[in-house]
Amino acid sequence: MSDVIVRNYQASDIEKLARFFERYREAFPDAKLAPPEYYTYHPTLAGGQNVFCVLDHQERVVGFAPVFPAPATEESEPEEPHHIWTIVLADPGAPGAGQARTLLLERVIERAKAIKASFTPRRRVKLAADMTASQRPDIQHLLENGFERYEGMHVMNRKTQDPIPDVPIPQEITVRLWEMASDEERLSYVRAFNSCFFENPKTLEGLSFFLDSPMWAGTAVAAFDPQGGLVGSVVAYPDEEAGWGVVDDVFVLPEWRRRGIAKRLVGEGIKYLREQGLEEVRLDVVQSNEPAISLYRSMGYVTINEEVMLGLYT
Repeated sequence: MSDVIVRNYQASDIEKLARFFERYREAFPDAKLAPPEYYTYHPTLAGGQNVFCVLDHQERVVGFAPVFPAPATEESEPEEPHHIWTIVLADPGAPGAGQARTLLLERVIERAKAIKASFTPRRRVKLAADMTASQRPDIQHLLENGFERYEGMHVMNRKTQDPIPDVPIPQEITVRLWEMASDEERLSYVRAFNSCFFENPKTLEGLSFFLDSPMWAGTAVAAFDPQGGLVGSVVAYPDEEAGWGVVDDVFVLPEWRRRGIAKRLVGEGIKYLREQGLEEVRLDVVQSNEPAISLYRSMGYVTINEEVMLGLYT
């Protein structure tokens, strides 16, 4: 496969990438891949500067790698690094798939170093990848090139028709669907989320992109104190391509934990997706987060798959 080129992904490549994803899913049905259009308009992808593809002599996409900068925030612990997320994928059926991975990884590392120079304040920078355990050839390539496994993820699911526990919460807490329509509401969400997940922060720009994009067709379920302050939230939305619902980004502020609020939010998210006609819901949770895993199991979730998180400090 010597007659190949590696270049930035372009809007005109959408159909080529769609066909690549079809071939890739034949080998790895559980791989998490966004719609090809997503990689043309996501704000952190810098208009294609942070996305790379390998094309063979027939102009087929045979390799693909996006780069998502995720700098630490003011709420982050001093030792928490900036993150740059990526995946490096090669067509498993193409001859010379290893060459495609090598070309892509070179570009990814080069781009990561350029992005690193723009991060402030100065911290260590972790180039990180998250893939399902079945994607062994792509995982192995990263391991052979300096990446190390630093965490795992449980993929968990449950049926929406199964009984949902009725969990009591403090009487002063109000739980309701929340569309986050205004910038003020979105900013309050970002601040609360980042105070709980400083290692994987959100930005107002990124949240607004997600909520305003064609991919979003769901809602937040949020808990509020008597003064209207945000106490906790989950997001619940359908994965239309996969055919199941997702309950994600579960958080409760520290001072309100251990009062049943997280369970109530998860339960309301499941009810919402059931009302949308979905029969299954899924979520991801890091394997080291034993309290969250216990919570989800108490809500009827079971582990059905695993993901691998790999990192390389640049």
